[in-house]
Amino acid sequence: NNGCTVGTDVPHWTSGNHFTYEYVGCKPGYPVVISTFQGKHGGAEANKDPGASSSWVPKEIWDFFMRF
Repeated sequence: NNGCTVGTDVPHWTSGNHFTYEYVGCKPGYPVVISTFQGKHGGAEANKDPGASSSWVPKEIWDFFMRF
């Protein structure tokens, strides 16, 4: 719905830290970003990259919202 280009193979996490991908071709002002990782979904505070002491989720969300 946001006009993004959706390929047949969306990049995703394969190893290491979480992986964030921004779709291309979206309508101006309507970005679409996904983050994938290895682990359980839910409980954002528990989603930590290997060796990290805090969750990566709040920063990713903050960075996204600060674009507006």
